[in-house]
Amino acid sequence: MGKLIRILIAVTMAFAACTPKQQNENSIKITVELRPEINYVTHLYTLAGLGFSDDEYTARYGNTTPRAAIDTLQKYKDFLIFGQGEGGMLAGPFFFTVSQLDISNRDSMQKVMNTIKKEGQERVSLILLSSIAKA
Repeated sequence: MGKLIRILIAVTMAFAACTPKQQNENSIKITVELRPEINYVTHLYTLAGLGFSDDEYTARYGNTTPRAAIDTLQKYKDFLIFGQGEGGMLAGPFFFTVSQLDISNRDSMQKVMNTIKKEGQERVSLILLSSIAKA
């Protein structure tokens, strides 16, 4: 994971160092946005061993999250993990949805939690309907 973070920082710095050409109607505008949400869920997934593995990172930052939280993530590993073209049914809402939503304050966090809950319920409903249809 350390390599990924270094790559993201390098790309961000490269974009920031670019001098924009004179703006005109045909010019392309590039916007760089720093999103702590992506880093946070990647941090949790790395510490819990859910698709990311970095022993050095875990040794250094493992004490930043309560052990009970990591244990809970690991307990539901089959639902949360993703990689190599496969993933658990909750990987979408818990990793990818959180990574793309704004969590800058308490209200936005509540909106994210409502979205995750809704997506989780929809996925569970689809699985139940699928299993009923097969029966």
